[in-house]
Amino acid sequence: MKIKKILITGSEGFVGKNLKYLLDGREDIAVLEYNRGNTDQELLDKLKATDYLIHLAGVNRPVNHDEFEKVNFGLTKKIISMLEDEDKDIPIIFSSSTQVLEDNPYGKSKLKAEEILLDKQSKQDNNIYVLRLPGIFGQGCKPNYNSVVATFCNNIQKDIPIQIHEPKKVLQLVYIDDVIEYIDDLVHKLPNSISPLSPTFIHEISLEKLAQTILEFKEAEKSQVTAAISSPLVSALHKTYQSYRV
Repeated sequence: MKIKKILITGSEGFVGKNLKYLLDGREDIAVLEYNRGNTDQELLDKLKATDYLIHLAGVNRPVNHDEFEKVNFGLTKKIISMLEDEDKDIPIIFSSSTQVLEDNPYGKSKLKAEEILLDKQSKQDNNIYVLRLPGIFGQGCKPNYNSVVATFCNNIQKDIPIQIHEPKKVLQLVYIDDVIEYIDDLVHKLPNSISPLSPTFIHEISLEKLAQTILEFKEAEKSQVTAAISSPLVSALHKTYQSYRV
């Protein structure tokens, strides 16, 4: 059995940890990791050794906005440069964002990264998959950071008040388990898809409905009854809520 070596950048992040846990259980896969503490030489050595690249490393809430350009675009550019210097042609999966369609520093940096990856795609045989994802939620997501689902679940579990400034605002969300299974499927099938890719498992929910749903989980818990699970989204939200138990 041939062992596939897969390099995950950002393997210590939310998506990276969940993906690594999934792939580590596969007999035909060896996971290589690149994170913030690694050197450029270590990155190069791992790129030389790998058969696939899953590029998840990035920032979305830096102290300085220059970090968007340095990491989201700069690291991607560095990886492409190293691969070209080595004349290496491998499949690449890149975690982008639906915010590329918005006028903000994060979205702009992700769009620039997309563009340089798609330019490389035009010069190589193996596919490059650019995944445009909305907000990702699920177990292990950091509350009070960049996920309103994580914040609501954590705070409601711990009886901390939540704030809703735009109750009618509709969120687009994807559940972490769906994301990592989708990436795993790409790795194993390598379809001839045209990037950017927009997964079909995107959920929509208003802020007020999100809060109401999670509060209902809390009430069911207090009453020692089984929470009503009416849809795949509610099921995923319930699993996420339970993961923040004190």
